[in-house]
Amino acid sequence: MPIDDKRISQLVKEIIAGYEAGYSDGSLNGLVKDVLAPKQPDKFRDRDQFNTIQIEAALCAWEWMCENREHDLLKEFFDRLGSSGMRHCSMQAGDIAARVHDHVTAQGYEFINAYDWEFVPEVLRRLDWRALTEDNQYGGPPYEPGIAAIFVTMLAADKARTADPDQRDFQKQS
Repeated sequence: MPIDDKRISQLVKEIIAGYEAGYSDGSLNGLVKDVLAPKQPDKFRDRDQFNTIQIEAALCAWEWMCENREHDLLKEFFDRLGSSGMRHCSMQAGDIAARVHDHVTAQGYEFINAYDWEFVPEVLRRLDWRALTEDNQYGGPPYEPGIAAIFVTMLAADKARTADPDQRDFQKQS
């Protein structure tokens, strides 16, 4: 089923409306802050300790990146940075994917398909690779994408893909 911009916009509005109740001020302000507010964490590349979830996510990211190194999304960066530089970027990309997955759970959803072959790649397709590589390899501004925004776009695409809730990748937990 093709996804047009009008349908995605409608689904995003529905999803946002569903989140409103979760914010203390009763408006979209909490969500807007989560999605749009720039966050200034410590530089990811300067970290020297990682947990097993971050390591697994980085390995999943690296595997997908290697398989797609000639894809338009990544080719320029593999050509410029080589495997070594992109391997370091996979650590940061995997961490982002792990945080999106945590957000999915916190919102009461479960992604029911393969984490390594479906979830992580869907997150990676939504990253700004120029900003990520500038941060990770060249000391550019910290790249901290909106975790909630990534989730909302993934959820909207999933809902647009099929009208049957039982066939969706994201299942609301009761």
